[in-house]
Amino acid sequence: MQSWDVKPDLVTDRIRVAKEKYDVAPKLVPIYSHRYMPEGSEQVLSVYQTDIIFYGTTLLEYFQIELDWKPYDRMDFENIKAIPFWTEIMDANN
Repeated sequence: MQSWDVKPDLVTDRIRVAKEKYDVAPKLVPIYSHRYMPEGSEQVLSVYQTDIIFYGTTLLEYFQIELDWKPYDRMDFENIKAIPFWTEIMDANN
């Protein structure tokens, strides 16, 4: 990640830096399958390895989308708030 400063040359150092960043990231609270709520957030993420997307701005909205009561493309995208570490991973993959 560019925000993590200079990329170390050694793979072992890269792993150490990634682990340090992960260790202070909001923990993911499992909801169902690969859906999680980051600690301290009302938002729901879909996490499959580094394929991470927002899947609801609230737990209620997540259930509406998951149960097909609301189309994903009608999610309240304007109220999405950045989540340390997890949003950086999302941005890096886009």
